[in-house]
Amino acid sequence: MYTDWAVLLCNFGIGFNLMRGVLLFENSVVFEILFLMASFILPVLPACIPLYNLNSSYGSSGLWCWLQCNEQSSMNSALNLGLYIWYIPLYTLIVAMLVMYVIVLVVVRCQKRKWHSSHDPSRDVS
Repeated sequence: MYTDWAVLLCNFGIGFNLMRGVLLFENSVVFEILFLMASFILPVLPACIPLYNLNSSYGSSGLWCWLQCNEQSSMNSALNLGLYIWYIPLYTLIVAMLVMYVIVLVVVRCQKRKWHSSHDPSRDVS
């Protein structure tokens, strides 16, 4: 789970950095370092939550949940825990990345039209 979170946050950081570069034309070396640090430090929190939960713990993957329960009554709490610490943030970040990439695509296409419309081949110096 830690590596899945790290990959997800790295991809989000790359997309956010790309969007900042396209929209603001800023050099964002400082943000790259912060995104990398956050991508490898923040996943520790959701990865440790099942270790401290008394009703469930990590186990072999089932149909769609990697959390095992000691009792049948706590099965719903393990499924909810899986939803809250992985699936809901996963799909939220995927939708956010999709929106960011659409914004980048629209801005780049508009800039490309401006660059092409200002070029006059007859004025080229050979």
